[in-house]
This record gives sequence, C-alpha cells and structure tokens, in this order.
Amino acid sequence: MKYCKTLSIVCCFSVLLTGCSFSFPSVKDSESNSLVLVTSTPAPTSAAVPVTEAGSNADIFISSPSDGPTTTLETPTPVSAPSLEPEETATSSPVPTVTIAVVPTDTPVPTSTPSPTSSPTPVPTAVPSNTPTPAQSTSSPTVTSKPTATPKPASATATPTPPPVFTGYVERVTFYIPQDLSIPVGNAMNRYYAVNSATSEYLQGSYTVSNSSVASISYNGTITTKKPGTTDITLTVAGRTKTITITVTNTSAYAYVTGDMSGLSQTETKIYNIVIDTLSSLITSGMSDYDKVKAIHDFIVLNTAYDMAYYSSSETISDASFTVEGVLINHVAVCQGYAETFDLFMTCLGIEDMVATGYKKDSQGNNIPHAWNLVQLDGDWYNIDTTSDDPTPDTKGYVSYQYFLIPDSFTLSDMTIDDGFPVCTATNYTYTIYEGHIIDSISSYEDKFAELFAQGLTEITILYPEYESPDFTTIIGRYYQGRIGYYPLYKRGDYTVFTVLLLDL
Repeated sequence: MKYCKTLSIVCCFSVLLTGCSFSFPSVKDSESNSLVLVTSTPAPTSAAVPVTEAGSNADIFISSPSDGPTTTLETPTPVSAPSLEPEETATSSPVPTVTIAVVPTDTPVPTSTPSPTSSPTPVPTAVPSNTPTPAQSTSSPTVTSKPTATPKPASATATPTPPPVFTGYVERVTFYIPQDLSIPVGNAMNRYYAVNSATSEYLQGSYTVSNSSVASISYNGTITTKKPGTTDITLTVAGRTKTITITVTNTSAYAYVTGDMSGLSQTETKIYNIVIDTLSSLITSGMSDYDKVKAIHDFIVLNTAYDMAYYSSSETISDASFTVEGVLINHVAVCQGYAETFDLFMTCLGIEDMVATGYKKDSQGNNIPHAWNLVQLDGDWYNIDTTSDDPTPDTKGYVSYQYFLIPDSFTLSDMTIDDGFPVCTATNYTYTIYEGHIIDSISSYEDKFAELFAQGLTEITILYPEYESPDFTTIIGRYYQGRIGYYPLYKRGDYTVFTVLLLDL
C-alpha cells in the first residue's frame, strides 16, 4: 500500500494588520473542521498566500499587512473547501500460489490429524517500501567517504514459542510464495507459508535457510533480510517441500552503517553521498538525540515539497515520490517518501524508530492512508510526522512542530494507527513542553510571545489554562509586520493551544 498526506484547501483573505481594530468570531474547537475566516473592508488588492494546515484538523486563517485606513473586521460566510478524492491505494498483484497434490499408490491410512493450527496474524512490520532501482550506469559512481556510524540498536522483543509443525495427512497443499523475490537489505517481507487447499486452513511447516547470514525466516513465514546476497528458503509441510530463492539488495542505509558498498545502485550511491553530506553538516558530537531528531525533522521539511500531482487528475505521480529518492534527490514526495527518509536518517544515527502506517482524516473527514514515524527516546515512543509538519502548498523556510514527538493523545483524533505498533504516551520530549511554551495564565501571553519571537521562530505555539483567544493581533503588531495565520484554539489536556504563523520571516 502506498501512503499519502491528507490535504486541506482553505480560502484565504487579506486583512489589515497594523492600524486596525479587530472583532473576532467565536472560536470553535479544531476537531470540528471549522474554517475561521476574517476579512477587512476595504480589502487590499493583493490576495493573501494560502497555507494548508499542517498540525491539526483545523484550517488556518491567513492575513496580510496593509497601509489602508482603520477598519473593523467582520466574519464572512465560510467558503466550503472542495471535496478531495480519497487516495487510490496501490493494488498489489495476488501472491503467487503453488498447489501440490499427492496421489497415493496405495490407499493410505490417515494418521490421527491434530486440529489445524489457525493462521497467526503477523505483527505489522514498519518498513519502507522497496525503492525502484534504476538501470546501472556503465561508469563507477563516486562514493564519498563517510564518518564513523553508530549501528541502530535492535528492538528488544521476546521470541514467541512456535506452534508444533503439522505432520498429518493432507490431500493437497497450496504454497503461498512472496511475489517480489528481490528485497532491500534491512526489510522484512510478506509471509511464505502453506495452507490446506481444501479448507484454506494454515499449516504450520518447518523452514530451512541455505545462507542464514543473508536472511532469516520466522516460524510464521516472515522473511527478514540481514545483508546483501542470495539464499534459498525451503518450506516443508505435510510431506511436501517447496524452495524459493531470495536476492537481498544493498541500500544506502546499510552501506552507511556497515561500510559495505557492494552492489549499491547508482541511485542508492547518490543517496548515500547526500546522507553523508547532510549528517556531516547537521550533526555534531555533543548533540542529544532530541537535537538530532529535530535537525533531521527540520531538514526534511525545509528541503521537500509535497507532491501535488497526487491530487491532480491530469498529472501522473512519480513512483520516486513514495521513496527516499523523492525527498533527497527530487525534493518532491508524499508521506511515504517523507517517512522512509526519516527512517533512513535514524538508522544512520543509531536511533530506534519505525515507519508507522494508518489513516489520517482529510478536510472532509475521510480516512486517507497515511504513513509517519515512531521514534524512541529514553525508552519512550513518540509520534513524529514530517509530512504534516510541512505546509502545503510549500512555504519556503517554514517548519511546523504540531506533530513533533507527540503522544497518541495529541493527534487530535485525526490519525488512526494500524494494529501492532507501540503505544505513545510520554510527553517529556514533546516540542511545546520540552521547549518551554507553557504559561500559567493567558495574561503572560505577550511575554512568552516576545521570548519565542526573539528566537526567530516562524510558528509560535503557546499553551495556557484559559479557553480563550489572546489579543494576538495587538501583541504581534508590536514585534512583527507581515502576513500572519493562526489555527483555531484546541485543547490538549488541561491546556489550550494557540498557534500563530509568521509567514514573512
């Protein structure tokens, strides 16, 4: 399945920021999808630049400065956003099957057949999809030497006890063989298993791997790759056997961590060199894991534009937009490419993470397939969504932190994660908490705004107890002259969250 960012389209109006008195409509909760619009009379001739929400399920109000006379702003009738077609989920071809029948020469005496073991449901493995490998160049690509890397730690998970192998008599056995027998190193693959052809019941078999240093297979048939190379995997069940050959290809992440450049494609070599240059310029020896995660988050957001071809009926979206190639080489991608790129950098930095899959609501409330990341800091898991933190259409120099290291409770009910992923409850490293954006009273809003503005932030989020809007236009006018936007208020626990966007910094 390919995953893509949900898109909200908002109607934006120009307003007077300086020399104006403002009257505000009642503020609604962000989860209601309400669009807060404020306009001026008369309106400036230049239209405000639209910005799509990146951090909550609410739309953004945008305003522009003007030298016009003092006016009182009124609330116009909201304009409905056009409906969006749900994402077309990539349809994979059926898994090839091989049915083997045994015709006994003598009438067999069936052995006592134990109750068939029901098919275990595999835990989803958060893995990027395979990056298309371009044709090899005849010339050898140049490889930049890399700094010493810290291997990514392995997840500490208990090994389940496998059920007993089925040894009874079955007239026909159907083997389900993975379709793509070429797998990037570090990935896990769909299962290789067998069923009773007559009943479709799962048959527990035994597996042998000819080269266990290249790949391994779990008792339920999930193949995990280890290093580039080739290996045969044989499944034996109910007196039948079937062997498949798996080719494991090299990737830039594996090459970075191990130094093994063998078989690296031209595209992967280019990605490898970009990763080295990026980490050398962004990461220093004294940085904490939080600082490293933030540096990579900001790098991806600032250097990538969401691929709007995804929503176009006249344009064809490139397969590269679903991969690291889209982010690091083309600088255009959809959510799957964003998530895979973040995962690549975390692998190189030795920080535990995974690509999470699930759904995100669009502006019409429809669930759209979506991908983001879970990252582990100090033993706790956090959500991090670089796609949702990147404005659409792209706004140069703008980074949001609405989805930076947040618990599940902070996703504002607009995201649903698939089963099998870790639960995220910690808030120690959540951006607004860790960076000190909480105040005891709305009366301290201006002092906190001035402090954060002095840091050069383009998005200023402040949390306070009262559920009301601060007089932010008057406050901002003392520090900043330019276009602004804001999210409607929403609650996170005991605090109200109010976010202002400074679009001309």
